[in-house]
Amino acid sequence: MSIVISIRKLVAFTSEHQKALGDSGYTSCYSYQVEKKISVDTIVIKLQRYRLEKPYSKRWHVDQETIAHYHELISQGYSWGSFDQECLVGVMIVEKRAWNNSFWIDYIEVVKSYQGRGIGSQLLATLIEEAKQEQVRVITLETQNTNGDAIDFYQRNGFELDGLNMTLYDAEHGKEIAIFLSKRIEFFPE
Repeated sequence: MSIVISIRKLVAFTSEHQKALGDSGYTSCYSYQVEKKISVDTIVIKLQRYRLEKPYSKRWHVDQETIAHYHELISQGYSWGSFDQECLVGVMIVEKRAWNNSFWIDYIEVVKSYQGRGIGSQLLATLIEEAKQEQVRVITLETQNTNGDAIDFYQRNGFELDGLNMTLYDAEHGKEIAIFLSKRIEFFPE
């Protein structure tokens, strides 16, 4: 029996939905080492992908304040869910930023047992089509250098490295560096 996944506008997201998605976080077999060299005339930033000796896992708790924030973003009407019948198996919560005509992917997650089936790619493709219709110029997101598997996933879906923030995470998170990826949208007005 084949599973039919439908992608629909997300109208609500509760702590029960979050619980159904499972632990928030990731496990990655790859990371990116970031080096910065500064001289009088030059700033060079180098990202080098490497395979980890053992997979790196990071988990976090999504609290009620975060759920409330997601609810606000969902009310804008640009967030999507992946459903196996009526069961939420993937989510992408998106903010439209009018000041720079962009979409910001705040949260994307697929239930572990559904990963590897193209659901994340379907969610991104749906948002890209909506961005064309809305004439949004770019879609941006943030992940960490320690999540090389996610960086690879986004690049396969047409996203490109667009920047980094070497101080976004505190020392508690080790050497995590924020990696920003973007997908420029080409739309053709009618």
